[in-house]
Amino acid sequence: MRTEKLVNLSALALFLSYVENFLPHPLPFLRFGLANIPMLIALGRLRAGEYLLLSLMKAICTSYISGTLLSPFLILSLSQSLISALTMLAVYSGLRSKVSLYGISLAGSAASSLTQISLSSLLLGRGMFSLLMLMLIFSFFSSLITAYLAGHIEYDIDKNLVSDAGKMHIHKLFSLILIISILFAISIKNICFLTLAFALMVVLSLREKRRFKPLNYIALILISIFSSLLVPRGLILFSLLGLPISQISLNEGLRTGLTLSLVMIISLTFSRHAFSGGIISLTIARFFQMESTFYETTGGIKKKFLAALSTTESKEMNESTIKTPYFTSIIMLCSFILLKILEWNML
Repeated sequence: MRTEKLVNLSALALFLSYVENFLPHPLPFLRFGLANIPMLIALGRLRAGEYLLLSLMKAICTSYISGTLLSPFLILSLSQSLISALTMLAVYSGLRSKVSLYGISLAGSAASSLTQISLSSLLLGRGMFSLLMLMLIFSFFSSLITAYLAGHIEYDIDKNLVSDAGKMHIHKLFSLILIISILFAISIKNICFLTLAFALMVVLSLREKRRFKPLNYIALILISIFSSLLVPRGLILFSLLGLPISQISLNEGLRTGLTLSLVMIISLTFSRHAFSGGIISLTIARFFQMESTFYETTGGIKKKFLAALSTTESKEMNESTIKTPYFTSIIMLCSFILLKILEWNML
């Protein structure tokens, strides 16, 4: 396994995903997919197994940094990334003499959009399929942009690595507490108790000095409600711009949005404490080198971006000094259990 190539390409995907956060998004789920650029660069430069592993590394490391590693969105990200990679690899292997990099990018982007909508519909409701055409149109143009950039970006995938972080270490007891907490969180069905649980997690998240971005959760809840309302069920309460607001659909959309928001904030608060070391730490370290260079370089955005891509500085991987927050996680678990007991008593 050519670790240098894998880590450097994964770090590039992570850095491009980070840069994309500064770009305007018409909707939260409509992204240009700049993190797919390394997948295009890697075609013909990695073996098939390494290429698929890169797609998984890209999804896992991006989820690790964004704080969604313990959420259902990790499954969506992994599936989306793997199916897109398989599609691009198949097109490249079978049609490389007939299809350009643009065609390969378009095929991968379309496969990614179809996977995203299909899996999102399982989480947010069948109404998500109404957004499929919008996703495909957006992915058509974004795939052309990523293919163009992949053909023009100069990036050394054989750079020296940071010091080896060793084998991955999983904090077993802490991970077990998190898993049980998440199971209790998703088992809560009462909207009031879900709201209380989410409010508690906001407090605990701030206690762990994590940034709370309310707009992200508001957007997730609104998308859940909108998707649910597209399939009306129950008594029609009123209409809004021609959309019937039905009682059951409204309640289910709100419940789904709160549940996903609750799991998201648990993941954001605790996912980085779940494990340390290994190839993921190497990738994260390389990403932080690129991010540091980006901010420390003076000049325009283009100069800063190119400097980040060309950084070759190697740094020692220091052991994390952040203590695993057992106390905070136990408070969370006990609170969720208490809310679930109260919910049972209400039945």
